[in-house]
Amino acid sequence: SLQEQISILEKEIRTAEKQIEHFKQKELDFSELCRAYEEYQEHCRQQEKCRKEELRLTGEALEAKMGAIRAEGAEIVLFELKTEEGFLLYDTANEKAQVYGAIDSQPAALDPLVAAAREAGLKTAAQGSALKDPKAAHLRNRNSFAFGNQTNTNWMDNSKDQGGKPWLNPYMENTRAYLSELAAELHSRGMDIILLTNLNFPTKNTKDMNPINPFTSQEEILRQTLAEIQEAAGETQVLNCIDLAEQATLFEG
Repeated sequence: SLQEQISILEKEIRTAEKQIEHFKQKELDFSELCRAYEEYQEHCRQQEKCRKEELRLTGEALEAKMGAIRAEGAEIVLFELKTEEGFLLYDTANEKAQVYGAIDSQPAALDPLVAAAREAGLKTAAQGSALKDPKAAHLRNRNSFAFGNQTNTNWMDNSKDQGGKPWLNPYMENTRAYLSELAAELHSRGMDIILLTNLNFPTKNTKDMNPINPFTSQEEILRQTLAEIQEAAGETQVLNCIDLAEQATLFEG
């Protein structure tokens, strides 16, 4: 589960002191962002089928929805724009996404969503799964893990008959470029925050997972990946949900 991944990988990526310093530099209302994220996750669990429908609201219905969110006291509205299945739920112009077939069949128009949120006095946050992305991940795209020494065979996080799927490999430049391009696009379209989930290595069935070019440690390449995404995103703040979960715990403590 996501919570299990968070518990394992937060220890690898940052110590608690570094996380505190990192978030202080971001100058965000972290308690508000944590609350918004937790509420959104609960909303998704209870109303899985509603996510795409809400993204497609337009006109007065969209304005009313944003107004209602603001009236509840929220300061940030989260939109899931990149799923764990690798689909982009908005009208992206990214060429790689088009090649990967990663654009949803009915993508939401992002610009009206951002405009309505701003009109209601809300900041916008785009939630997206980073490395858990079976739609884009494939050796032919030079962005995934190989299976052992079989560099023409995709590694998967489980056996194929058990629904195993490939992941994006952060050691591969094409992976980092894809995520950075999406971040740059979201910045250009007015998103205030990018909230990344699954910015971590797989934790299951990893015995034969071949990263192909492991010139640096896992922690270092994840730091590099996050740094490159942030650089591409410019003034849009990029946050790692693993760090965010730890930060919420620290605040509660």
